[in-house]
Amino acid sequence: QVPPNSINVITISIDKNPKLAKDYMSKHGYTFLAAMMTPELNQSLGKVKGIPILLILDKNNKIIHKEMGEMFEEDFADLKRFAK
Repeated sequence: QVPPNSINVITISIDKNPKLAKDYMSKHGYTFLAAMMTPELNQSLGKVKGIPILLILDKNNKIIHKEMGEMFEEDFADLKRFAK
């Protein structure tokens, strides 16, 4: 288990309709922050070759880890190494 308040999770939706993204979050009981993809955000992330994508940022918002594809339970357990 990841220690409380040690990782901030933010999802970025590529849906064109914000209501679809909000409904999806609600349906799955997700309570972490969500944002909509914008051209500026897309540019700042660099070339994204697929979705979903997991980005780990350090305290200075520098990408320190990037992983593409669906995540499974064991993948989430591995995130503990980034917890501070």
